[in-house]
Amino acid sequence: MIISGALVMVFIGLALVPIVAIASLVFCIIAALAANKGEHYKYPYALRLIK
Repeated sequence: MIISGALVMVFIGLALVPIVAIASLVFCIIAALAANKGEHYKYPYALRLIK
């Protein structure tokens, strides 16, 4: 979202912001469904900064 926010200055981000927002909502719903089943869910493309 930060990258698309910065790209709004170049007008490329205007298309990316809604796409990223929808993808974030979809991944959140998928994670909630997995948590409801008791499963572990890892977001795709997430940086693992702490191990």
